[in-house]
Amino acid sequence: MIRVVLFDFDGVIVDSSKDIAEAVNKTFSHFGYGNLTYDEVFKNIGHGAQHLLAACLNDICVKTHKNFNSALLPEIKNWYIDYYTSHAVVDTTIYDGVMEVLYQLSVEDVRMGIVSNKPIKVTETILEHFDIIDYFDVIVGPESIKEMKPAPDGIKLAVEKINRLLTTIGEPEILAKEVLMVGDSGVDIKAAKSFGAKSCGILGGIGNSERLKLENPDILVNTMTEFSM
Repeated sequence: MIRVVLFDFDGVIVDSSKDIAEAVNKTFSHFGYGNLTYDEVFKNIGHGAQHLLAACLNDICVKTHKNFNSALLPEIKNWYIDYYTSHAVVDTTIYDGVMEVLYQLSVEDVRMGIVSNKPIKVTETILEHFDIIDYFDVIVGPESIKEMKPAPDGIKLAVEKINRLLTTIGEPEILAKEVLMVGDSGVDIKAAKSFGAKSCGILGGIGNSERLKLENPDILVNTMTEFSM
């Protein structure tokens, strides 16, 4: 029996790729670098802002024959997060089926959370925009944990927080086998398996679908419209 469903965010709840690509290019323009195409940014999405910017900066420097001082990365990352947070819902859309899934799980009294490599501040901004933040008992981002996915740290922390909530209302704690992790990339599935949770792969998200399939999730669907437990 599944009592908790944890969702990755980008590529599962929302398609945020256009706003991410725009924010990356605005950041690069601000710091005097050139721009990348949407596809060049897209291929680096999914592993957190640090990885995204480092990979894209490498690509832009190769493309423009410029050198990059890695000591500037923290400043560039901070500027990117500030800009992206204030422009996070320009072209971002919620996926078909998400609202129905969240409503049905809430009716069934299934606890829900977000475990994402995306900064919490940005995730909350988008959730509030679509008026769905109240569905989630916990939101975990890279600021809260030592290692991001594929490490199980985020799932572990989310379950710990939900268990503290359940303890206060006299309900039994969640076991690992009662957790389902829903994601669109191989790192989501790896994290679920490392924790001992069940996993559901979404093929139509932002992540690499072939790598996702190689991780052999317990459930595999094309979109959230097909999701069921």
